[in-house]
Amino acid sequence: MRVLRNGLLIIGALLIAACSADDLSDYRQEMGPGITDFGERNVAQFKAKMRDIAHGGQKVVAITQFGDSHSAADFFTGGLRDALQARLGNAGIGWVTPMNVRGQRNAEMTWRSAGWDLASSRTKSDLDFPMGGYIASPTRVGGYIDVTLTNPEKSRGLWDVRMVMKARSAEAISVTNDRGHLNLSNALKGIGRWQTMSFRSPMPFRITADDRQVELGGMWLQQSNQPGAIVSSIATNGAQLSIWNRWSPEWYRELSATNSDLVILEYGTNEAFNDVFDADNYRRNLVDSIRNIRMQLPNAAILLISPPDALLRNGVGSCADRRPPSYEVVKQTQYAVARSERVLYWDWQKAMGGACSIEKWEQEELAARDKVHLSSAGYKLSARLFYRDLMSFVGLSQ
Repeated sequence: MRVLRNGLLIIGALLIAACSADDLSDYRQEMGPGITDFGERNVAQFKAKMRDIAHGGQKVVAITQFGDSHSAADFFTGGLRDALQARLGNAGIGWVTPMNVRGQRNAEMTWRSAGWDLASSRTKSDLDFPMGGYIASPTRVGGYIDVTLTNPEKSRGLWDVRMVMKARSAEAISVTNDRGHLNLSNALKGIGRWQTMSFRSPMPFRITADDRQVELGGMWLQQSNQPGAIVSSIATNGAQLSIWNRWSPEWYRELSATNSDLVILEYGTNEAFNDVFDADNYRRNLVDSIRNIRMQLPNAAILLISPPDALLRNGVGSCADRRPPSYEVVKQTQYAVARSERVLYWDWQKAMGGACSIEKWEQEELAARDKVHLSSAGYKLSARLFYRDLMSFVGLSQ
């Protein structure tokens, strides 16, 4: 499929400046694949909820995206978040890591910490990881984590916070804000080793360790009594779908607590670079993951995003010769599972222009030189294309 090079230059600049629907009209007509529905059973209620909020309904639509570095940069999810919240209202951020993760970003959040360490399931497999695969642990009593928003204009009002933690008592930590200390005596809820502490606070707030024997998992941040959209990014650089196997089985309870209306799975790029790839095992893992989501969120729609186009950086020969060794089988497996499990599917590679489009995106500064990742402008363009497809799918104009 032909890519209009000059059009990409113009569109990339306009996206950064304004991101209006007209900016993408020509490019979208040339490239957009749309969302394929293979029989997702919860489509009708998802569409109805989106339309209700768009027309003034006082509800919250929660979208949770799991993924790898394409999601961990929060340019794609951040672009989707901005577009949805501009149309539907800002209900908050959703899931975030307990503290800053080196090499990753969250478009909405800033953390400052001292006296805390972070462990990741990407590099460790012997810990009891909660959802997301991160554990923050204090190195000393008095260690703190400051949780604040990048944009102060979004910090007004109260926030409902759910913080996953493992501790001997609620007194293991204290939370303070500009109004003083919060009373956490009745804040710890849930059963099991990982529990949920819930409280309401303005932004920013500080978490202080009053006990060395405490661990923090992810946090859920939602604006109190505000309708609109939430888009969470639960992602890790270098992750494959199999990273879920390193998380405690209890993490699915946390997923259920998100009340997500749409769960997006954005994995596949790292699997595509495996020289030895077990397609049958990958298919079983993907099917099991979808069915586990169904069990925890029986009313949520599920959508698979294919990996974006990619090439071997130092490859030689034709486009086919430079494909990541397992790219095609990964994409074919995802497509087949989307059909067999009757979920939604969005073809990111096709949205970019098809095979070898990553080279043209690189020429237009929409992709990185590694021919795997996109630039911030490229992710924002991808998010805008996906947003347009999503709004068209649910029956809303952009």
